[in-house]
Order: sequence, then structure tokens, then C-alpha cells
Amino acid sequence: HHRGDRLLMAESQHQQQQQASKRQACEPPQPQPKRQKIEGAEEAAPATQWQLFATCPAGFEFSVRREVERMCCSGEQLLQVTACAEHVGIVELACPRSAADPLACCYALHSVDNLYAFVACAHGVPMGKEEGLAFVETLAAGVPKSRWVDAVALLRLAGSRLPKKPDASSVCLDGDTTTFRGSAFREGEQKFQSPEVACYVGAGVETATGWKVNLKMFDVEVYAHVVNDLLWLGLSLSHREHRDLYKRNRHALGMTSLKPSIAFCMAQLADIKPGDVVCDPMAGSGTIPVESGTQYPQAFYLGGDLEAGCIDNMRQNVAQAEPAVRNVDILRWDCAHLGMRSGTVDLIVTDMPYGRRCGSNRNNRRMYPHIVREFTRVLRVGGRMLLLTVERTVMESVVTALEQQLCLLATLHVDNSGAKCLVYHLQRIA
Repeated sequence: HHRGDRLLMAESQHQQQQQASKRQACEPPQPQPKRQKIEGAEEAAPATQWQLFATCPAGFEFSVRREVERMCCSGEQLLQVTACAEHVGIVELACPRSAADPLACCYALHSVDNLYAFVACAHGVPMGKEEGLAFVETLAAGVPKSRWVDAVALLRLAGSRLPKKPDASSVCLDGDTTTFRGSAFREGEQKFQSPEVACYVGAGVETATGWKVNLKMFDVEVYAHVVNDLLWLGLSLSHREHRDLYKRNRHALGMTSLKPSIAFCMAQLADIKPGDVVCDPMAGSGTIPVESGTQYPQAFYLGGDLEAGCIDNMRQNVAQAEPAVRNVDILRWDCAHLGMRSGTVDLIVTDMPYGRRCGSNRNNRRMYPHIVREFTRVLRVGGRMLLLTVERTVMESVVTALEQQLCLLATLHVDNSGAKCLVYHLQRIA
């Protein structure tokens, strides 16, 4: 009797292990953060080039490269991607010092969140608290003088873009009268926190430059970006006119407004063609239609939502978009019952509900099958949809149920302000 129980338990454990192995095989592999040089890119030469780095949505680093290539093909000022930290959200850039306004092409990037003058980069940051923080302070304190001089010189090119003191005096960037603030972003298994990183960076910078700390009325913001054992150090190039690039065209915000940088990257991934009908059935504040419409003006866009407040926000954002958007129609509808004929849409690009700030996972399990089926109905055969969501299990079951009509082209891991999301790229095949 006992031997039979043991056999049953062993068989049950074996079945559970097999099921777990199958689930792992079906799941997209978790991306590993890494920094790599761009093949064919020349090493940034400080004597002839300005060195910068930009933060972008982690997982969409390739989108920055594509946008830079598009700029170069259009004959705009030369901007080069020299290194890319995949799944970290960092792209290193270089532009010639001979350019009349080297920052103009950088601020024109829609795929980035913020820009920084490059100061230092390092790998091998210890995970332990004391060792890791000591490493950060030593790195900041040991940066060569020339690096700080170059970074400050690039900061000077921003000119009037820098915030000024209340007495309207010009911002000083030299000598011991300069004030600064340390800021940090941290992600990974480290034993230390972001405020601690900022504190130790500040100690190192004060040692290296003689600048004084002022957390409110600062002249320079020194930024540290730490992901696992990778570290970047730079001076913020955000300013009053271009502060936080990811907030552009966001005049009215909803509860779960998508960052414009992610909206742009999704539009770029969708490969929008002239004449395409692009629909965002759950547009919220209209970020996806606005970003898509400003960058791909020869397509036609439909943005809809059920909430009246979202419709008002969308109208305001479309009306105040720069450059002006004239190819977006705004509709109020239920995304599970779209008022359109079947097969009339070329692309669907939308940010699905996560069930966190509003809704719930239980609601999503009930709602996702209905809305994806409706999206499939209005999509033409051969048309594609890009759906951003955190609901991996729910989406996998929906895609499996609709496998006769939908083909999963790819999945992409993306970080949306801390939420680990997936972009599902689907195509209607029947």
C-alpha cells in the first residue's frame, strides 16, 4: 500500500516537472542586460566628437538606432550610435563638435526619454551594499578632469536652456560656486537603493570637482544609471524647454497614460505605410495616435475610448500636438463592440489594460478574449496588431484559442515605468 502511494507521488511529481518544462519552453526567454559596441560604428573620439548617452524604454534600444539611421538618411546632422545596452534602456551617442547645434538632432529624437552628457561607464559593480557604494564613489571621484571639462562644455552649449536661479543671474558652471544634485536610477539584485547611489555619487563628484551640493537650486544634475553590474555616469541635458522628453505632447493626462517614447517605438515597430488605416481601440489620452500621426502623417488614424474623460483628454492632446496632427479621428466606443465593418483596418496598435491602476487580472481574463476577437474581426487579412500588456498567461491562452485566425510573429520584452511588459506582434491569416 505504501509502495503504491510512493509510486503515485513520484508519477505526479514527474508530470508536474514535465508541465513546468513545457511552460518554460513556451515562454519567451528573459532578456539579459548587456552592453555591446555597434558593429561598424567608430569609437567616439573626444577630440572631434561630443559624447552623450540617452535613456529609452528598456527593450526598445533598437528603435533609437533605427531613428538615428533615419535621421542620417534624411540628410540631417550626423548622429551616431556608438554602443547599445540591450534590455537596460541606455544608448550611447556621438555627434561631431563641428556641428552648429549638435543638441538639436538629439532633442529631436522621439524614441528617447532623457539625454545626458557622457562622463563615465563601468561594469563589474559589486552587488553588496558597502562594496557597491564604495565602487560608485570611487568611480565618480576618479573620473579624469578632461571628462568633466567635456561634459560641462556640452552643457554650456545648451545655453539659455539651463534653468536659472531666482535672481535671474546666469548659471555658473565653473569653480567652487557651482552647485549640483546627484540623482540615480537602480535596477537589479543589488543590496543598495537609488538614494544611496545618489548620495555616494555626490560624494565622489564633490571630491573630483569641488562643486557644492544643493538639492533644490542646483546648476548641474549628475545622474547615475545602475542596472545589475553596469553603471553610467553623466550630466543631465534636460532643461526647461526640453525637460523630460518623454512628456512631450502630454497636455492632458489620464490615470494610465502611456509614455510618448513607447508609443513612438510601437509605431515604428508597426512599420506604418502611407495610406494605412491605423486604429487604437483603447487610446486613453491619445498618446499612440498623436505620436504616430506626428511621425507618419501620410496614414490615417482612429483613436477611441469608452470614458468621456479620455475622449476630452485625447481631443486636447491632438489639438495641441507639435507638429500639428490633422489625420486623427476620435471616437467614443466600446472596444469589445467596435462600430466598424469587418476587415477595414490595416494596423491595430494599443496599450492593453494591465489590471493594476484600474481593473484587475480577473476582469482581464474575462475581457481579453472578447476584445482580441473583435480586433481580429475589424483587421483585414494580412493586417497586423501590436498589443502591449503584462498579462502573458492571458494573452497566450487568447492567441492559442485564435490560432486559426492569428499568427504570432514575435514577442518583445519592454519595461514600461517598472512594469515588465510584452509586445505581442500578431498577424491575421484568415
